[in-house]
Amino acid sequence: AGAAAATGGVLAGLAALPAAAIAGIAVAVVAVAASVAVVVQLATGGPPAAGPAPSDEASSHQTVSQAPSAASSPQTSATQPSDVPTAVAPTAVAPTVAPSDGAPTGPGQSSRLLAAAPAPARVVVTVPDGGLTLVAGQDDQPLAVGFTNLGDQPATNLAVDVTLPPGVSVAGLVEGNLIASGGAAVPAASTSWVCVRGSGDVAARCVVGVLAGGASAQLVLHVSVAESYDAADGSIGLRVAGDSIEASAPSVRVAFRPAPARIALRGSVPALTLVTGRSRSFAVVVANEGAVPTTSAAPARVQVSLPDGVRSSTTTSGPWTCAPGRGTVVCTGVLAGRTASTLALDLVADPGVEVRAGTVGITVGPTHLAGAAQVAYSVLDPARLTVEVPAEPGALALGSTRDVPVQVANVGELASQQVTVRLSRPEGAAWAGAASGDGWTCRIVGPVQLCTHDGMDPAGTSRLVVHLTGLAGRFGAVGDLGAAATADDADEGEPAAVALRATAPVVTVGTSGGRLLLTDGKVGTVTFSVDVAAGADASGVVVTVTLPPGISYASDFAAQTPGCAQGRSAREVVCDLGQLGAGTSTRVLVAAQAAGAATGSTGIAVAADGDVAATGSVPVVSSSGGLAPEVSFSGDVHVTQVGAPLLTCTPSSSCTSAVERGTADNNGQTMVPLDQRPPAGERPATRAVSSTTTLTVPEGEQVVWAGLYWSANAAAGDDWSTSRTAARIAGPGGAYEAVDGAVVADQKDSSGRSYYQSFADVTSLVQAGGPGAWSVADTAVATPGVQTGASSNYYAGWSLVVVYGTVGTGSSAARTVTVYDGGAWVDTRATTPAFEFATRAGSQATIGVVAWEGDRRVTGDQLLLNGTALTPRTWDGSSGSPSNAFDSTATGWGLMNSLGVDVKAFRPQTLTSDIGSLTPTTSGDLYLIGVVTVEAAAPQSP
Repeated sequence: AGAAAATGGVLAGLAALPAAAIAGIAVAVVAVAASVAVVVQLATGGPPAAGPAPSDEASSHQTVSQAPSAASSPQTSATQPSDVPTAVAPTAVAPTVAPSDGAPTGPGQSSRLLAAAPAPARVVVTVPDGGLTLVAGQDDQPLAVGFTNLGDQPATNLAVDVTLPPGVSVAGLVEGNLIASGGAAVPAASTSWVCVRGSGDVAARCVVGVLAGGASAQLVLHVSVAESYDAADGSIGLRVAGDSIEASAPSVRVAFRPAPARIALRGSVPALTLVTGRSRSFAVVVANEGAVPTTSAAPARVQVSLPDGVRSSTTTSGPWTCAPGRGTVVCTGVLAGRTASTLALDLVADPGVEVRAGTVGITVGPTHLAGAAQVAYSVLDPARLTVEVPAEPGALALGSTRDVPVQVANVGELASQQVTVRLSRPEGAAWAGAASGDGWTCRIVGPVQLCTHDGMDPAGTSRLVVHLTGLAGRFGAVGDLGAAATADDADEGEPAAVALRATAPVVTVGTSGGRLLLTDGKVGTVTFSVDVAAGADASGVVVTVTLPPGISYASDFAAQTPGCAQGRSAREVVCDLGQLGAGTSTRVLVAAQAAGAATGSTGIAVAADGDVAATGSVPVVSSSGGLAPEVSFSGDVHVTQVGAPLLTCTPSSSCTSAVERGTADNNGQTMVPLDQRPPAGERPATRAVSSTTTLTVPEGEQVVWAGLYWSANAAAGDDWSTSRTAARIAGPGGAYEAVDGAVVADQKDSSGRSYYQSFADVTSLVQAGGPGAWSVADTAVATPGVQTGASSNYYAGWSLVVVYGTVGTGSSAARTVTVYDGGAWVDTRATTPAFEFATRAGSQATIGVVAWEGDRRVTGDQLLLNGTALTPRTWDGSSGSPSNAFDSTATGWGLMNSLGVDVKAFRPQTLTSDIGSLTPTTSGDLYLIGVVTVEAAAPQSP
């Protein structure tokens, strides 16, 4: 009953603690009747034998003495807070007195017993004879320590604080434990200890109300040792206290055995994707978490349960040995303690496997913890690539690109990586560049193209466009375009192919408007076109021109189509035109010269690759006032033209305004002879004229050719003041010299007015006189020529056209200069034929013109070069208006308005073809084109 009361007092003391104090020591109060996380079982003995108490030297126990209870009473108070469980006062025990000889006394010897004093409580700590041993890596291991009271007096309020080595902790509760709920202790038998978890370095604190004299109690701690604990030994600390006693026992040594081998999966195992017909690696990290290695006799063991239709092909992997096969695959290996190894299995799913998803079971051993896992798996078919080409891709054609689409698809269940499409072209076709497509990179390797793509998703498609063109001379069936797709770890689909055909070109000779134009003693040109229909280019085009009898090839004439040369005779000309584009019309100009009377027609034969041929002919005609080539030079040559009027308006303020500011035209003015520099000697009887202009030739340049042109008009009924073929010319500082020329243009307009232009070669005179002030006098002008009003449309003037530089051939032929002369009347009532000239495509062409009767104030007249209006230069070198190309501007003349005389150059323009087409137009002004100069600078080599 006393023991029960004492135990109850201990529980009452625990219950009396404030809640904060209980929480502060992480209270897990356990009253043990059977077994607890910290367990104390009280062993009681009989009355102690009479005699003296054992000495410290005679005992191996750690001793703790207790003073008489009277001395300890003031230290125990039920109302005094404490951080340890507090025991109640012990039940009084009747003292016993041993006889002096140590023999037991009977009832009749009470007087002797009263004479002996009871020995005070003395508590010692004991351990099992075999010592204390724990195993690393195991939970709930018992750690037993004994306590014995060697005194006669009971030990009261006995408390023990237990400290444990790092890595050792009090285990969790086990079956049968009783635990306080809400801070209230659970009553237990009087022979039980009451324990709570400690705080700080105290692992557990246990108290027992009374340990009777001579009695023993065993404290059994259930502890867990970390698997990583590697020390061979350690110690537990015990601090013992009670009423009137307090002592610390020595540390108790504990032996530790290393953690046994424990095989476990380390880290998470990702889901497994299997591919039919393909090997896929299944890797898990297997670790021996214990310190003891496995052995070949007791190896680490991994067991993998494979689904139906899946097999393992791996036999060894690192330290592992596996039995390949189906179903359950067992792998064994030797792993050192605390090491890990990757176990890799190559798994193959059979084609047509029925179960496409599930789990793969994995178990490992030996282990004393959970050693199994389930890994999700799925089975997919590999990527499989297909290609498709159109059944009717269309025909190929030389010179044009045929785009043939190739559709690439992934019909498998996995993405394909590094897709490659191999394209093979037909023998009779050519690649028109690398194939193209979104994400594709293609390179040409002879007749093959290799196109790569980073990858394609399942059910993904991608379009690849193949660019092809025809080959020269290959028509009809030309072979197959082939395509095949492959990719890393993908099934290859069937290749695709499509037959291709090539279209033949259609070539004709265009002779509409073509002719061989001959002027007395001058070079003429055979003009025609070679036309290629839309569809295909013509390659290897060669034109053979056969001139009629009496006409020979003028091979030295520069202004003709490049690539022409004399054939087997002087009458045969062969022009190599190379490749001509589909849908184009190529003008051809061949220079020819009459050796006598010529009649008939010029034969034309065209041949091209692939037995393509065409023929045609053009007639021989004489000049009818149109423009014909006068001279042509090549080399480092240039051309310039200057001029001046020979009539002016009657002196007045309005006349001054007209010539100085351009406020009026010659139309409506009373035009009178201009006699600026009269020559000496006999003059025409009426209307003597003269004027001066300035010729500029760069210093050091030689004059190659010079032509003098003069012109005037006359109304019906007028006479000419002198012969139209006669003129006088004077160089800088020199005397006039008479020249005899020829009329090269003789025109009449709808009102009956007559217009003429004459020409004389004055090369030697200009070479001798050089640049400077040149004058012309006494040319034919109208007489009387003084009508007023609407009939007063008179003009007269002259021009000096000069070619200078160095004539050369071959690489020195940087430019060509051609002078065309004659007469082309421009009227609103008829369309003026285009004037064509030959030069090289890409040339920078500068056009010069000598024209008559252009009006400054009448606009709408243009000079078109290949359809583009040219910009004229004005008398001071600035740019004029393209819509008033013939505005009475004479280069070299000292006044703005030359009253019906145009001598000027236009701004350069780049030619886009080998034939230049020059067309004068008008919407109101009437004028006569007398001279055209073409200076063409050859294109620069890249």
